[in-house]
Amino acid sequence: MRVFSARSRVRGREYTYWVADLRPFGLARLTRNSRESLERAAAEALGPLTGEMESLTLKQSALRSYERSLKCCLAMRMELDTAVLRLESLLGLAKEKGCAPEEAISYWARHHDSSKYREPLSGVVNAFLQYLSGENGNSREDVAGVRSKLRRFASHFSGPLASITGEQYREYFGALSCGARSRLNHRNEVRRLVGWARDHGFLPVDHPGVPRYAGKVKVAPKRVEVFSIQERERMLEQASEVELPMVLLKAYTPLRQKESSLVEWQDIDWEMGSLVVWADRAKTRQARMIHLPSELSRRLRPLARESGPLYPHRGSYAVSPRLARKAGVAWIRNGWRCTVISHLQALLDNLARVAEEAGTSVQKLKSNYLLPGIRPDIASAYLGLRHPEKHPLEAGYQREESLPLENVIPCEFRSA
Repeated sequence: MRVFSARSRVRGREYTYWVADLRPFGLARLTRNSRESLERAAAEALGPLTGEMESLTLKQSALRSYERSLKCCLAMRMELDTAVLRLESLLGLAKEKGCAPEEAISYWARHHDSSKYREPLSGVVNAFLQYLSGENGNSREDVAGVRSKLRRFASHFSGPLASITGEQYREYFGALSCGARSRLNHRNEVRRLVGWARDHGFLPVDHPGVPRYAGKVKVAPKRVEVFSIQERERMLEQASEVELPMVLLKAYTPLRQKESSLVEWQDIDWEMGSLVVWADRAKTRQARMIHLPSELSRRLRPLARESGPLYPHRGSYAVSPRLARKAGVAWIRNGWRCTVISHLQALLDNLARVAEEAGTSVQKLKSNYLLPGIRPDIASAYLGLRHPEKHPLEAGYQREESLPLENVIPCEFRSA
């Protein structure tokens, strides 16, 4: 069976249509019925190669040029007879996805194998976790957080991921016995899994993904809270000699927990009063410099070593909550980071500069980390600035003009 391109002129305009060799009946123009019969015959001939295309609902449409047909057929590695029928469906896919037919052909060529669609959900989750800890390079703490959510999701469904319907997703998320914020985080992790599965062949490329949340009101972040100077000192008193350098760094700088646990002594320039956060240790994968207040340098310098990490152990996330519990202080999630960011903004009144120091955007800083209304004198006291000292981020700061240590009112702290 062969299909040819033909042209017809109607009222001065030229049209392209297809002519099929319907032997023994001779040449005939493709009607809707004959085209559908040819489509069924081609589907039977192609067998498993149709794969993903059989799961799509596409419009029937013809190619505008015979040359494009030949080009796409070569990309599909099919005979023209069968490729023309498949190309009509691929044009509908290209129109739906907003891409060129050649791009739709490329997607089909890479993803027509549907054997991985039958993989059990638990197997997909394990493959995703291995990808995070291996190729993607996520830390052990990050992988553990993702595992706790996805293992719960995998235990709820026994079949493959491709068989879960949109209604089943909604029922699962609606039945979670947790707060709105935790439910949103859980949904985001599942959406991340589904997107990865679609990119790695466990789902068709046209899979709609996790249904969007039907609510119109966004989940508001928790109210920002900060530590006071007294609470900070009570927690520092509970820190051991090994924990103290890392906790001091978090108490005075807007570092993330993961970033502070990876800092090494050789990253600190004591003469400049700065700390370099390298790109491979930053969440944003961009290097930046952190400015150390004078009080932090005075408290941290006696504990310094020539090289090596400030905190030599793994699992640093539990250190600060444990110190708060021992000191009788209510622990605040991201408390150190929120505290330093809020006091820096009260002192500088410059959102862009504080956001750059914290390695985040102004929008995230305002919504997640900033407590407005802190007085500048309280901010100066928290950061250990004694008149006429200035913070390194303030205008006119010059380290060589800073007051000598004997002229500055010292603060009591425990040294090693």
